[in-house]
Amino acid sequence: MPPSPTKTLKDAMSSPVREILTVQGQIIHDEAIKTVKVAQKDTKIRALTFEENGQTMELTLWRDLSEQDLKIGQYIEVTHCLVSEWLRKKSLNSTRNTTIKAVQPKDMVVTGNVEALSMTDTHCEMCVKEDDIYKDFIVDLDMVRAQVQRYVEEAGTFNLQQLENMIVDKLLFPVKLVINGTTVISFELL
Repeated sequence: MPPSPTKTLKDAMSSPVREILTVQGQIIHDEAIKTVKVAQKDTKIRALTFEENGQTMELTLWRDLSEQDLKIGQYIEVTHCLVSEWLRKKSLNSTRNTTIKAVQPKDMVVTGNVEALSMTDTHCEMCVKEDDIYKDFIVDLDMVRAQVQRYVEEAGTFNLQQLENMIVDKLLFPVKLVINGTTVISFELL
């Protein structure tokens, strides 16, 4: 079987109905296996919702694929899925040629404004607004301190409360984060 073209979930949502494609994403919702009638036969199905770069899409797994060992939080690649539409909502369905495998998440770049934050001894929880979507991240405190020191040298000597007060005074500041899965691997003040 030749490979199906790989698309982002955003591109899959704008693909024509009946297109066959390959997608990747993180499972964020997993429904129980159900039995439905297809041509008078009981057929097992399972609905998953997965997410990639803020875009979500539902995938229905049919027959034996519905019983695969998949878990919420897992990153998967699904080949040869069929784009469908029901009640004006696009979704994906497995086909007889669909394969599912676990994959490493891709790096994702998030650029937006920090709207809120909270600090602990080891990390900074921040809410970043990107394209009118709020996303929460946990950033290593050393990454935050290093970036603040680029602008305020003495920030390296600030205690946690002083650092937090200084940053809170500057809220709605632009940042760029590189995320891999749920891990922030890079943080930059813009």
